[in-house]
Amino acid sequence: MKLLLAAVLLFGSTDDGWVTWRVEAGDNVGNWCCSTWSAGKAVATTCHLDGGSLTLNHADPTFRPTGEIQIYAKLADGRATRIRALSPQCPVELPGDITDLGLVETRASLDWLNDQVGANPDLSSDALLAISAHAGPDAVALLVAAIENRQLRKKVREEALLWLVHSGSEEAYAYLDRLLSRR
Repeated sequence: MKLLLAAVLLFGSTDDGWVTWRVEAGDNVGNWCCSTWSAGKAVATTCHLDGGSLTLNHADPTFRPTGEIQIYAKLADGRATRIRALSPQCPVELPGDITDLGLVETRASLDWLNDQVGANPDLSSDALLAISAHAGPDAVALLVAAIENRQLRKKVREEALLWLVHSGSEEAYAYLDRLLSRR
């Protein structure tokens, strides 16, 4: 499994299409699924991965957190063109097959997602969201590195800050305290 993940995630794939894997989720990750509004409430619905933007409902009572997050990536010519992070039990729809890599090591997933932040500005927000969903201090460290990377566009750095705050981790708050005390 580790070699397959390295081949697909780190070196790209010669096959076009969707690939998915699961990792341990951070404490901030609730019931992430697509939703529509009905009678003033968000209602979970099937996510159309090849569709437009996804509206996530973070508090869908029909799902119980599993402690994992499901990452989806669409590859074309060995490069990512879409990234999504959802609850594993969230129903998804897409045309064609999907390659499921199963449960993978957090570090391998984070490394691949972090490579996407700078490689494709259109994917940076989705990659940062997926990074923030990972458990452990490595995810926070990558978000902090993006915030402090002056070579990234301002918008990307602002999104990294947004997802850092959203992570709710002690490491994130410690960083924010240091950042605010500099002023």
